[in-house]
Amino acid sequence: MHRPDTARRLVLDRFVAADDDAKQRIARVIRHLEALDRTKAWALEGRSSLYDFCTEDRQWSLGQTAIRVQVALAGRRVPRVFDMLDTGELSVSSAAALAPMLGELDAGEAAALLDAARGLSKRAIGELLAERYPKPDVPDRVRKVPQPRPMGPTTGALALVPPGEAAPSPVAVRPACAVERSSTSTGRGRDAAPAPRERVQPLAADRFEVRVTVSRATRETLRAVQALMSHRKAAGLEAVLDEALGLLHDKLVKEKFGVGRARSGTRRPGLRPAASAELPDRASVPAAVRAEVYERDGGACTYVDPVSGRRCGERRWLQIDHIVPRCRGGKPTAGGLRLLCGPHNRLIARQILGDAFMDSKLGTR
Repeated sequence: MHRPDTARRLVLDRFVAADDDAKQRIARVIRHLEALDRTKAWALEGRSSLYDFCTEDRQWSLGQTAIRVQVALAGRRVPRVFDMLDTGELSVSSAAALAPMLGELDAGEAAALLDAARGLSKRAIGELLAERYPKPDVPDRVRKVPQPRPMGPTTGALALVPPGEAAPSPVAVRPACAVERSSTSTGRGRDAAPAPRERVQPLAADRFEVRVTVSRATRETLRAVQALMSHRKAAGLEAVLDEALGLLHDKLVKEKFGVGRARSGTRRPGLRPAASAELPDRASVPAAVRAEVYERDGGACTYVDPVSGRRCGERRWLQIDHIVPRCRGGKPTAGGLRLLCGPHNRLIARQILGDAFMDSKLGTR
């Protein structure tokens, strides 16, 4: 039986209330921003543009300014955007993701798109737009990434981009290789962070553009695999990633949760399963039981918010959890185990065993 988590619930409720208030305030700011742009009132402050006024007088970042102005202009074209910001049905980032498309649609299509976007995150809206307005697949290309001169001798780097795309600024690239499926370049403001990162962009309902930076060694491995697959009809990057990730997935679920492992318990001499930092108790849970729990729980965290009824569903940091703690006699049976992500495993442990006990075990205060 879990202890009431009143203190944490109070912290959460206060944060949600403050965040809701902040969203309402920024919605009002964006309404005023539209009027500021329409009347050019910013000129009264001796500024030559709205962007200068926002970044210099109001000390907004270039990114904040661009997003808020984009949403303000979208609200001018489709006033319902302002109403949805006021009610919280649309966030500023979600409205910014919709803005370019709203400018191309007639009133009826814009209204239908806003109805479909109600309550969605920016990521979900990207998938919605890709489903409704699909883009063609981008070609696989490999190119050399320029190196920043001050960083010492160059070793050469490779990146995959389509024809006609401008090479990124040397200041914005680390010495590495990039394997990408990309058709668009990302504009960077003067205050943008220079470090590259993985990016997944939906193109259509079931098609995605993936951009990632890798080392030269990884690029050479990729070339070798493509050469070995050259006898197949599909030997492009997608075919390589699909097969490689499928094999890696099967290997990991077998190591961590016993899925796909032979039930006889026999193993070739000299082979031992890899250790798992995520599952410190795996030795006490038979592989067949771990496999049953993993498959039953759908390979996702089973924690359910007692207030909203929403399941976590996280697929990262998964751990096998004893519903009744082992220190209180919990047994490693399928009915006594469940999948939890690390954060929810620790949360429930604190609810059952107390903060003082968990702090002493984890070495925290």
